[in-house]
Amino acid sequence: MDGLQYLQQWQVFMNHPKGAWLGFINAIQAVRGIITYPIQADVADRYGRRLVFMLASSSSHLDRGFRLVQKILRCLFSPDFSLV
Repeated sequence: MDGLQYLQQWQVFMNHPKGAWLGFINAIQAVRGIITYPIQADVADRYGRRLVFMLASSSSHLDRGFRLVQKILRCLFSPDFSLV
C-alpha cells in the first residue's frame, strides 16, 4: 500500500487522501481478513482446504476480471476514445 501512495494515478483516483481517511484505507485491508477468517475456517472444516483455496483463487480472478472490464468500458465511453 505504501508504494501505491507515491503513484500520481493512485493519488488522483483516491482524491489525494490524507490523515484519518488515509489510515482507514490502509487498515481496511486487514478488516477483510479478520471478517473472512472464521468463514474460511468453517468451510475448511466442513468441506476441506481445497475448496477454500479454490474459492479464494476464483474470487481473486473475478476481481481482476471486473477491473479489466471496468477499464475497457471506461476507455470505450471516454470522449477521447478513437479507433483511428
